[in-house]
Amino acid sequence: MWRPIVDFTRQSLRTAGQPPRGGPHVLWIVGAVTCLCAAVSATASPIITYQVTPPGVSSPGNVYHYSFQIAGNDFFAGEELDIEFGVSQFTRLQFGQAGQDFDLLLLQPGSPPGAPGEYSALALVDNPLLTPGSFGVDVTQVGQGPVSQLPFFLYDDRASVSLLIDSGVATSAAAATPEPATLPCSAAGFLSLAIYIRRRARLQFARNY
Repeated sequence: MWRPIVDFTRQSLRTAGQPPRGGPHVLWIVGAVTCLCAAVSATASPIITYQVTPPGVSSPGNVYHYSFQIAGNDFFAGEELDIEFGVSQFTRLQFGQAGQDFDLLLLQPGSPPGAPGEYSALALVDNPLLTPGSFGVDVTQVGQGPVSQLPFFLYDDRASVSLLIDSGVATSAAAATPEPATLPCSAAGFLSLAIYIRRRARLQFARNY
């Protein structure tokens, strides 16, 4: 499923729609993450690799196509795969595509300032098709040549709070053997809290736009 570029430049993303701070709300997040630990540890972690196609004759010199291969994980409806493109390495994401069972959202690097670009694929059904060649995006890079690694995160958006349930590093097929996601349960809760406000304000605002 293809969706046009979402280029949010509004500074209000940092303030609008932010969740309540502290108190029972934060404790509920930690408790929910703790309860998810057993299920996460029993679930296979995704392994993501990608192939990079150099610019064609008609493309600008720094535009590459990243094609993702996803394996080792069964998605459920409401789970979201988020692949990040560092703001120091990329300036634009465009012409994204995902499988027919996913809703794709592209967030631009540096919007708001300092934020990474995000390729965010939300599963619409349980056990969605992960057809090779169905996931990819064109990117504009700062320098020449493909990037060898990209961080990714797996979130559970089924509740009112978006929870981080796994993470890892996507690797170029031309690089070393891909690493499976290896996020410890103890780190999951802290990382969820650390990125919760930024990510919830940005992604959920964008999806409801």
